[in-house]
Amino acid sequence: MKIQLAIPTAERSLKSLICQTAFEEMIEKGYFNVCKVESAAAIAGKKLTKETLRELTILHCVEFSKMPVQVLEFISKVLRGILET
Repeated sequence: MKIQLAIPTAERSLKSLICQTAFEEMIEKGYFNVCKVESAAAIAGKKLTKETLRELTILHCVEFSKMPVQVLEFISKVLRGILET
């Protein structure tokens, strides 16, 4: 499974496009970067819960290829939530 960011770009804000660009670069590198996610959430004006942030932080620098499908789905959901601005 691959991280899914399927949100049409035509009607999205500049902030959302900046976040997507950062996420796509992270995905291309092949590992999770919680710093990008935190920064993107701040730019987009989204607040991550403490629990979500703890769950994401422990995944920092873990390769996507080593993550179970359920973890990839969770990350995809968080990233899409940030992009919906």
